[in-house]
Amino acid sequence: PVTAMVESLIGDAKSFLTFQTARQGEAAGLLTLGAAKLAQHIDTVTGASTVDTVLERCRQERSALGNAAEKAAEAETTLEMAETECRELTAHLDALKAELAQAEAEARSLSETASEAQKGWETRRRRLEQAKLFEQQGREMAGQIVACEDRLRAAQDALRDNPVANVPTLYERLTYLLGAFRAYTEHEAAKSAWAARFAEADGKLAELRKKLPAEELPDLDELVKRATQAAAAAEVARLTALKEMCALPEEVCYACGRPFEVHDLDMRRANLAEAEQAYAERAREAEQTQQAYEAAKTLHTRRKMVQDRMREHQQVRDATPRWEPRQEVTAAEISAAQHAYETAIERNAIYGRAASEAEQAERELMTLRAVLSSRQPPIPTTEQEVDSALHHYQTTYQAYSEHDKVLAELRTQGRLQAETLRRAKDTLKEAKHAHALLAGKATRDRLLAKLAKYLRDSRDRFTHQTWVGLLNYASTFVSDASGGAITALRRDPQGEFTYVEDGDERPLELASGQQLAILGVAIKLALAAAVGSRFEVLLLDEVAAAASDENALLLTTCLAKTGQQVLLVSHREADAAVANDVIAL
Repeated sequence: PVTAMVESLIGDAKSFLTFQTARQGEAAGLLTLGAAKLAQHIDTVTGASTVDTVLERCRQERSALGNAAEKAAEAETTLEMAETECRELTAHLDALKAELAQAEAEARSLSETASEAQKGWETRRRRLEQAKLFEQQGREMAGQIVACEDRLRAAQDALRDNPVANVPTLYERLTYLLGAFRAYTEHEAAKSAWAARFAEADGKLAELRKKLPAEELPDLDELVKRATQAAAAAEVARLTALKEMCALPEEVCYACGRPFEVHDLDMRRANLAEAEQAYAERAREAEQTQQAYEAAKTLHTRRKMVQDRMREHQQVRDATPRWEPRQEVTAAEISAAQHAYETAIERNAIYGRAASEAEQAERELMTLRAVLSSRQPPIPTTEQEVDSALHHYQTTYQAYSEHDKVLAELRTQGRLQAETLRRAKDTLKEAKHAHALLAGKATRDRLLAKLAKYLRDSRDRFTHQTWVGLLNYASTFVSDASGGAITALRRDPQGEFTYVEDGDERPLELASGQQLAILGVAIKLALAAAVGSRFEVLLLDEVAAAASDENALLLTTCLAKTGQQVLLVSHREADAAVANDVIAL
C-alpha cells in the first residue's frame, strides 16, 4: 500500500529512480548499464518504442495484404475484358433492336393490310346478312299486319256482341233491396225486444202497486208541530226542576251551624220531587211524539220511493215504440238483383277488354304499316363478293402470321441477348467491385510502405537528435562540474560511452570514481531534461563522496544552477556552501 501511494505521487518507481535520484555509489549506474539496454531504456521513455510497434503493425498489415498490387493488376485485366464483352454484346443487341424495329414496322403494315381486308370482308358479310334480315323482317311484318287485322276484327265482333249495360242503376237496385232486407230483419228483432220490455214494465208496475200502503198516512206537518211542542214542554219542566234543585237550602247553616226550619226544607223537597216528576212525564211525551214522527216519516219516504219507481217504469213503458208491420223482402229478389248486377259488370269488362284490344290493334297496325312504308333496302351484296373478300383476308392474314413468327424469333433472340448482356453487366459490376477492393488494398499497401519508410527515417533522425542533445547537455555539465578537466561526454559507433580529458578521448574504464560520479550525474540530468520530466526535485545521496573538496564544490555549484530543487545528502560540510537551507542530523 505504501508503494502504491508513493507511485500515485511520483509515477512509475523505476523511471523515478532512473532519472530523478542518485544514490550513494550508484551515480554512474546509467553509464555502466550497457549500450543496448540504455538505448532500449531511452527508446521506452522517449516514446521511440511506439514507432517500432507501429512499424511491426505495418509489416503485419502488408503481410496480410499479400500481393495486392499484382492481384489488382489481374483484376484490372479482368475488368477490361468484361467491359469489352459488354460493349460487344451491347452493339449486337443494338443491331438486333434495329432489325426488330424494322420487322415490327413491316408487321404493323401487314397487320393493317390484314385488318383492312378483315373489315372489307366483315362489311360485305354484314351487308349480305342485312339484306337477308331485311327480307325476313318484311315477311314477318306482313304476317304481323295480318295478325293485327284479325285481332281488330275479333275485337269489333266482341264489341257488337257485348253492349254496355247500366251498372250504376243495377247497383242502386241491389243496394236498395239489401237495405230493405236488413231493415225488415232488424224490425222483426226489435218487435220481440219491444214486447219483452213492455211486459217487463207492466209486471214491475203491478208489483210496485202492491207495495203501496192501503191506509191513510198521518200528516207530517202536524206530527212535527206536536213533537216541537212536547220537546218545549219537556225543556220547561227540566228548567223548573233545575231551578228547584238550585233553591234547595242546606240542612245546617254554614255560618252559625244551626239547622234550618224543618217545614221549610220539607216543602222545598216536595216541590223538587213534583218538578222532577213533571219533567219525566214531559220528556216521555216528547220522546213518544218524536218516535211517532220518525215512523210516519219512514212511511212517507217508502211511499215516495215506490211512486218514483212506478213513474220511471211508466215512462219506459210509454217510451217503448209500438210495432208497425213492414213490407217483407225475399231472398229470391235479392239473388236476382245480384245476378243482374254481376252479369252487367262482366259484360262491361268484356266490352272494355275488347275496346282496349281494338285500340291497341289499330295502333300496332298503323305502326307496322308506317315502318313497312319507311324501310330502306340495304346495299345489294352477293355471296361471290363475300367469298372473294374472305379469301383476300385469309391471304393477308397468313402473310401476317408468317411474318409474326419471324418477329417472335427476333424478339426471343433479343431477350436472350438482353439476358446475356445483363449477366455480362453483372459480371462487370462484380469485376469493378473486386477491382475496387484490390485497388484499395494496393493503395493501402503503398501507403503502409511509405509510412514504414517515413517512420524508420524519422526514428533514426529522432534517435540521433536525442543522443546529440543528451551528449551536449552532459558535456556542458561535466565541463562546468570538473572545472574544464573533462570537456565532453561521447558515444562511439558501438554505443559505448567515452569522455574527453585534456583533449584525449578515453574509455570509461580509465575514469576515476570522482569522474564517474560527475559523468553519471551529468547523464541523469541530461536524460531527465530530454524526456521532459514533470518533477522539479533532484534527490542526491553522497554523489560527491569520491570527489575532492574542489570538485565537490564545483559539482554542487552546477547542481544549484539547474533550476530544480536539489535535496543533497552529504557528510561533507563544504557541500553546504551553496545551499539555501541546511539540516544537520
